[in-house]
Order: sequence, then C-alpha cells, then structure tokens
Amino acid sequence: MSSFDKIIRQVNAALEVLETSVPKTFDQKQCYLTVHPTSARREFLNTLEQQHTRVRKRVLKVHRLWKKLESIEQTLMAEADQVVGCVLPVYCLPDEILRMIFSWAIIPDMTWINQVPAAESAANLAKVCHQWRDVAYAYSELWTTISTTLPELHYIASVLPRSLG
Repeated sequence: MSSFDKIIRQVNAALEVLETSVPKTFDQKQCYLTVHPTSARREFLNTLEQQHTRVRKRVLKVHRLWKKLESIEQTLMAEADQVVGCVLPVYCLPDEILRMIFSWAIIPDMTWINQVPAAESAANLAKVCHQWRDVAYAYSELWTTISTTLPELHYIASVLPRSLG
C-alpha cells in the first residue's frame, strides 16, 4: 500500500470520527435542563466544551492530513512531469544533437525573416525543460548574435555574459 493510500485512509477515518462525534440532537439534554436548571447547565456546558475541544483537535488533524495530501500531490505531479519528459523522444536527445538543432533554429537569416531576435529565440529554447536550458546556456554560439532592435534591454544584459562562453 502506498503512502498516498494510507493518507487517504487516515483522512477518511478522521472524517468519520468527526461525523460521529457531533451530537445529532439535544432533546434529552434540554429535557434534563428544565428539571435541573443550574447544575445541568454547568454539566451541559462542560460537555459541550469537551466535545468542542475534541472536534477542534480532529479538525486540526484533518487539516494537517490535507496539507500532507497536497504535498504528496505536488510531488506526484512533479514525478509525472519527469516521466512524461523521459518518454518523449525529443527529451532523450544527447546534448550534442540538441546543440546542432539549436544552431539550426537560430540561423540569423531565419530569425530576421520571422522577425524573432536570435536572443529571444535562444531564450525561448531555454524555457522548454531543464536539459534544454542547461544546453542552451552552455552553448555560447546561441548568444553571439545580439539584435539591437530588441525592445527590452534586459535581454541584452542577460545575453552578453552568455556569449562569452
């Protein structure tokens, strides 16, 4: 049984406890209150406070379990993303092949025709996944063509150090 299944069972058990711990009616207590007003009220209030404390503790436990479930969900989603990345052939290419593809993708004439600056194209390639980012940042030829028509100067500031290799 996985840890995820165990937590689901704990949450379900906690919810059952919460549902059964809340009294359904107070008819008997109210009848008792009319016969013994002062001592019964104190006893009734004490009982209610105890029940409230127990329910509050159980709610906090369910809340902690919920947070744990959210954490497990995030971990599972990250692992699923990695598995999908490993299954697709484009993510399994060696770095040398990626560098060749990247250099073909950033041909200056092509970027001029498409009106996409080379630095912006290289930055877009670097956003695909961790492997592509590492390869793109390490491949200084991608960053040697700097367009002066870039509308934002932060591209130039980030491209200059990368172009040195």
